[in-house]
Amino acid sequence: MNHILEGSIRKSGKTIRITVQLIKVSDGYPLWSEKYDRQEENIFDLQDDISLAILNAIKIKLLGTVKNAVLKKYTNNPEAYKLYLQGRFYLNKYEGADNCNKAIDYFKAAIKMEPDYALAYAGVASSYLSLWIFNYLPPEKCLPQMKQAIQHSLQLDDEIAESHSTMGSIKMLNEWDFAAATIELKKAIELNPNLAEAHVQYAVCLGFLGNYTEALKQGSIAKSLDPFSPSINYNVTNIYWMAGDYEKEIEYGKRLVELEPNFWGGHNHIGRGLMYLKRYEEAFPEIEIAVRQNCTSLTLRYLALLYVLMGEQVKAREVLRKMENLRSTQWVGNYEMGQVYMALGEFDHAFQYFEKAIEKHEGFMLYFKYFTRLFPELKKDPRTRQLFEKMGLPYQ
Repeated sequence: MNHILEGSIRKSGKTIRITVQLIKVSDGYPLWSEKYDRQEENIFDLQDDISLAILNAIKIKLLGTVKNAVLKKYTNNPEAYKLYLQGRFYLNKYEGADNCNKAIDYFKAAIKMEPDYALAYAGVASSYLSLWIFNYLPPEKCLPQMKQAIQHSLQLDDEIAESHSTMGSIKMLNEWDFAAATIELKKAIELNPNLAEAHVQYAVCLGFLGNYTEALKQGSIAKSLDPFSPSINYNVTNIYWMAGDYEKEIEYGKRLVELEPNFWGGHNHIGRGLMYLKRYEEAFPEIEIAVRQNCTSLTLRYLALLYVLMGEQVKAREVLRKMENLRSTQWVGNYEMGQVYMALGEFDHAFQYFEKAIEKHEGFMLYFKYFTRLFPELKKDPRTRQLFEKMGLPYQ
């Protein structure tokens, strides 16, 4: 990235002043700047007017399809658009189920106001995807709604990058169809090269397939496009973990904590990186914070694994019992249960849970390959290769 276009908006009554400047990244030198004063009448016409004025001013030559993408309107209703943006705000916070549900409420309010609002349907699908992948709700309360929403979004408009990005994530995480996921995510990037979510999900897909060099490249693009997004930073941190760069995982986990202190993922990533580096005493307080912020099977399993690695199996079994008791109040992943039984050396019991996770296509089961790095004895069991084959992943 050689240049950055930055801007600010000030409002006085009905008058809006937009100030923009083009900055050279290498030295921070402003190459061009301009102020635009407009009346707030139709926010979408204003957006078109300013976008074209800026593009013409900095002499960017656009192809027709690119120009259409810049001026594409997803709705002519400013109130519906505001509701959509509120939904995106809560979805991107990545703090927990409450924010996902708030996002759904805002997206649905936008749809009620504008029934053919395809972009809002894509938001609904993304919200249910988050509720499912993070075990906030059982699959039967997420997956049907998720698939219905994304299919409806694409039926309304097949040229929306966000819709193809979400469909790509679904194909990857839920259906384990990596070829289809790649097609969808590349389509999203083609439609909007500046969509950070598409780049980071493509990076995750490449990571699953073992192409860590390209995965890190795509993750870097996503980070440069949206450096302050908790969801982007969470996934970029995950990619460093997948690539085996645990120092970077810790570094980016700390950034995530700074961005969103109430999101459990930052401390979880820091603790996990330290655990993989065998710095168990340092990892423990980080994992404890993650558990306090989000007491689910996703965080408790790391606490149990850490106890096993520290030689405290009694405490690990206490955590396991807590995970089992949680089943009466929340969804507990079979994959996470299997991990703990595997760490405790109960391989038969563990593989029973892994098979259930595969049967239900639990998204986190795809990360099994990285779990084998922590417990390399797994590679010696022939059932491990069979699990990889069932998931369609390379055996590494």
